[in-house]
Amino acid sequence: MSLRLRPYTSKDQAACLALFDSNTPLFFSPAERPDFEHFLQHLPGPFFVVESDGEIVGCGGYGRKGHNILLTWGMVRRDQHRQGIGTFLLQERLKHIAQETPQAHIQIHTSQHTQPFFARFGFRQTGFTPDAYAPGLHCVEMMLDLPLPQP
Repeated sequence: MSLRLRPYTSKDQAACLALFDSNTPLFFSPAERPDFEHFLQHLPGPFFVVESDGEIVGCGGYGRKGHNILLTWGMVRRDQHRQGIGTFLLQERLKHIAQETPQAHIQIHTSQHTQPFFARFGFRQTGFTPDAYAPGLHCVEMMLDLPLPQP
């Protein structure tokens, strides 16, 4: 599988909304869809899509929140989970962030379902809000500090 990261354009909106829909209701609450649609129309920072054979299979970005950087709306098409796309998307975003801000505090608000994924990359839990997104869909706040330790 050949993956390519490129900047999001407004022509990608329908494909990104389809990614969201494919991950509802397990990873996102249906009530979050208008927020995501608004986000795509008013991007607060860099946002990317991942293409595989010309098809959009993932998206995600980041923005600034004070002195911190916040990962925004990362997702992979549900039938493409566990294929390395999420890893590729996260690593590419971290590379972009490190080039812009070599020493950064990177935050993410995610759910309990994706918390183990981010923990594999060194993110540590800094907060937890039960039922934040929907009943049974909790918000887990996580943080990663750059630069990353060298092995």
